[in-house]
Amino acid sequence: MGSTKQAEELYAQYQQLVPATLYKRYPNPNRIAYVHGLELDDLLQFGRMGLFAATQTFDASKGCKFQTYAINNIKYSIDYKIREYSLFNKNKRSYEVVNNVYIETITADNDSLEDDLFEDLNCKTNDYEEADSRLVLEAISKVLSSKTMEIIKMRLEHYTYEEIGNHIGLSRQRVKQIIDKNEDEIRKHIMA
Repeated sequence: MGSTKQAEELYAQYQQLVPATLYKRYPNPNRIAYVHGLELDDLLQFGRMGLFAATQTFDASKGCKFQTYAINNIKYSIDYKIREYSLFNKNKRSYEVVNNVYIETITADNDSLEDDLFEDLNCKTNDYEEADSRLVLEAISKVLSSKTMEIIKMRLEHYTYEEIGNHIGLSRQRVKQIIDKNEDEIRKHIMA
């Protein structure tokens, strides 16, 4: 981007993209905010940060419209900040997973509640990422077939598509299709 004045003008001109992008990406952003211990204003601010970054880094010579570039930056910023906040927010943990199969709200006001969570999930103490993964896997295992669950677990353990295919007896392409199909489905249920 050229000057600071141009960046400020672009920011002012495209501010309406932030709420529009947020509501298009998350039809119920209040719920997303609540599940992650945030507020709607936080999500909007994350989006504004993405728009600001877009005004600072946009290069028209690359053949992309600013609006397209800004929307992608806004989405990325919101998603990244939600994940970042969720990982580091240790005082309030809420889980709502897959078609209300398993709903648990944990407010960790003291260490004993957190320790109980980690013990229940057989996780290392203070390993929030592992606890999140185990809760999600536990919930989706009630919805997906055992074969699909095995494929997803192996992928989360960083096996390649080919290694999974050889183990399960499927082609690499079919394993990728199964993972892609179910990742979208899981994401819909968790982020809805």
